[in-house]
Amino acid sequence: MVIVASVVLIALSAAFLGGEASELGEAIPVIGVGLLLLLLPFKALPNRVTLTGLIGLLLCGFFGFLPARWFGQPEWHMAIRHVIPGLSDTVSLQLFHSLLCIGMMLTAMLFAVWLVQWKPFDFTNCLQALTGGIALLAAIALAARIWAFSVPGWHPSQGFGPFENRNQTGTLMALGAMLALGLCAEALRRRHAAIMVWFLTFVVCLGALILSNSRTPFGLLILGTFFWICSRQKAPLKGFAIASGVALLVCAAALIVGEGVARRLPDLFNHDFDFRTKIYQDTLSIAGTAPVAGIGIGNFEAIFPQFRVASLNGQRVIHPESDWLWMATEMGCFSILFCIIAVVGLLTRRGHPATKGQKDLQSAGLIAIAAFLANSIVDVPGHRLGTVLPILVLAGTLGRPKLILNDARGVSWLSRISGIGLVVFGVLLLREARVKTQIESAMAAGDWIRTEEAVSKSLVSTPLNWSLWLIRGYAEVHQNRWLQAIADFRRALFLEPKLAVVPFGEGRAWINVNSSLALGAWKEALRRSRLEEIPDFYRQMLDASSGDPQLHIATLRLADGDPSLAMTALRSGYADSKTLQFLETQESKLSGDENQVVLRAEARQAASEKKFQQAYELGRQGMRRVFVPARSQQSEQQCRDALIRDPQDFAAAYNLCSILRAQERWQESLEILETISRAQLCPDYFQVMRAEILASQNRWAEAWDAIAGLVR
Repeated sequence: MVIVASVVLIALSAAFLGGEASELGEAIPVIGVGLLLLLLPFKALPNRVTLTGLIGLLLCGFFGFLPARWFGQPEWHMAIRHVIPGLSDTVSLQLFHSLLCIGMMLTAMLFAVWLVQWKPFDFTNCLQALTGGIALLAAIALAARIWAFSVPGWHPSQGFGPFENRNQTGTLMALGAMLALGLCAEALRRRHAAIMVWFLTFVVCLGALILSNSRTPFGLLILGTFFWICSRQKAPLKGFAIASGVALLVCAAALIVGEGVARRLPDLFNHDFDFRTKIYQDTLSIAGTAPVAGIGIGNFEAIFPQFRVASLNGQRVIHPESDWLWMATEMGCFSILFCIIAVVGLLTRRGHPATKGQKDLQSAGLIAIAAFLANSIVDVPGHRLGTVLPILVLAGTLGRPKLILNDARGVSWLSRISGIGLVVFGVLLLREARVKTQIESAMAAGDWIRTEEAVSKSLVSTPLNWSLWLIRGYAEVHQNRWLQAIADFRRALFLEPKLAVVPFGEGRAWINVNSSLALGAWKEALRRSRLEEIPDFYRQMLDASSGDPQLHIATLRLADGDPSLAMTALRSGYADSKTLQFLETQESKLSGDENQVVLRAEARQAASEKKFQQAYELGRQGMRRVFVPARSQQSEQQCRDALIRDPQDFAAAYNLCSILRAQERWQESLEILETISRAQLCPDYFQVMRAEILASQNRWAEAWDAIAGLVR
C-alpha cells in the first residue's frame, strides 16, 4: 500500500500543487518520478511494440536539435534568425526550451515504463487510491468555492479548480467520476457497504466537473457512462433504459448546479467549433512547412503568430486545441505514428479480472482511457503532467503487456541513472520557475534593473517569447536606454505581428518619456485592432495618457477624423471643443443615441461658457426621456388639501402645478415645485416643469440648473 500511495501521490502531485501555472507544479512531479526510478528501479522493459513507439517518439523530439538545412529550411525560419540575435541554425530555434520539453516528455515515458513492469497485488486497490485522490482534489475545490478561500499554489483563470485551464480540471474530474462509477459497480457486486462511499465520490467528482465549466469532458463522461452501463447489462433494452436514466440525471444535475456548462454546450457545435477549426487551419499551415522534423518541440506558441490568419482575434493562442496536431506540428508527422504504436502496444494485452466486479471496474477504466484519447483530439490533456500522469497510472494498472529483459542488470541501472537525471532536471525546472517569479516580483516593486536581469536570463531559454522582449524594453525605457528599448520593442513586434496588445504595451512604456514614440506605437495598435477592439484600446490610451498632457492631446487628436474614436473620447469624458465640432459635422453618420450624447456634451460645454440659454435648449433636446403623467380632474382646493395631508403627494403636486401654470400663476407654481423638488425620490418631471417655467421668464441660468441633472 505504501508503493500504491506513493505512485498515486506522484501522479496527482501536479494537480495538488496547481499545475504548470505554479512554481512547483512541474518540478515536484518530475523529482517524484526520478526518486521512484532511483529507489524502486524498474527491472524489465515493455514489449517491443511499446518500446518501439516510445523510442521513435523520443527520436522525433530530438529532430529539433539537428541542423535545419537537413530538412529544407523554411523562409520563416531564416527570417526569425535574421531578427532575433543568437539563434542557432537548428530545427528548433529555442534549444534550451526544447530540451526542457524533451525532459517533460521523457518523464512521462519513464513513468509509463515503470508502471508497465509494476505488478500490484490487486489493481482494484490502485484504482481506489487514484479515485480517492482525485475526489480529495474535487472536495478541496468545492470547499474553496463554497467558503470563498484560495488554495495556495492554485491559480485558476476561471476561479475554480487546481489548474489554470478549466479543461484540465474537467478532464481530471471526469476521470475520477468514471472510476467512481466502476468502483460503485464493483462494490455492488460484492454487496459491500463501500458502495455509498464510491457513490458520494462520484457525486463530488461530478459536482467539481460541472463547476469547472468544461464542456468536452462533461459530454464524454455522459457518453462513457451510457456505453459502460449498456455494455455491462445482459438485456439490451434494460441496459439502454438504465443508461438513459443515468445520463438524464447527470444532465439534470448540470442544469441545477452548473448552469454555465449547460449554456456553453451549444457553443461547442457552432461558434467555438468554428474557431477551433480556424486554429487547426492555421496550425496545418505551420505543419506544412516542416512535415518531417516539425518546428521543434516547445515552439508552437512562438511560431504560431507568424501563420495566424483564419483564427486571428484578440486572444493569445498557446496551443492548437489538439494533442495530436500539436505533436505533429512540433515533432513531425511520424510522431503520430510512433505514439499510436506505443498506445497499441500498451493496451492490446490486458489483465484478466478475477471477479465480475473487477471486470466492471476494468471496463470503466478502459472507457475512461478511450474518452481521454478522444478528448485529446480536441484538447491538450496529453501535454500536461497534471492529467497525463493519472491516466498513465490507469493505463499501466489495467494493461499487462509482455515484458522483455526481465531482471537484466543493465535495466535496473538504466532506471537509477534515469532517476538521477530526472531529479537534476526537476531542480533545473525549479530554477526556471524561480526566474519567472523574480520577473513578477521585480516588476511589482518597480526595480527595473533587477527586472531586466531576470528577463535576460529567461530569454536564454525562450528567446522567441515576445512578451519578454516587451518587458525588457519597458525596463530599458525606465533606465533611459532608449536605443536598446527600441530594438527590443521591434523584436516583440516582429514575433507577434498581429495582436494590438504589443504596440499598445510599447506606447505605455513611452508615456512621460517620448510622446512621439508613444503616439506612433498607439497608431500601430489601432491599425492592428479589430473593429470591436478599437473603442476599448482607444479608451485605455486616453486613460493612460491623462498624466502626460502633450501625449494626451495628441492622442485625442487621433479622433478628429474618426467618428467612432470621437464618440469613444466623448463617452470617456475626454472630448474637447474640437472633438465636438467634428462630431457636429458627422450627424448623419451617427445613430440616434450617439447624437443625443453629442447634444448633452454640447449643452454642458455651453453651460461652462456661461451660455445658459444655449445650454438649456441643447439640454432639452439631448436629456434623457422623462415620463410625464396624465393630469387628473382634481380641483385646486382638493390638491392643496391633499398636500396638507401629505406634503409628498406627487400626484396632487403635479395637478396643482399644472392648474397654476394654465392660469399663468408662475411664482406660486415655482414655490411648490422648489419645495417638492427637495423631497426624496422626487420624479424628474417636476424638474422639467420648473425648468420650463423659468425658461418662459428668460431665467436661463436657473432653467439650466433645473435640468442639468438630467443631461448626463
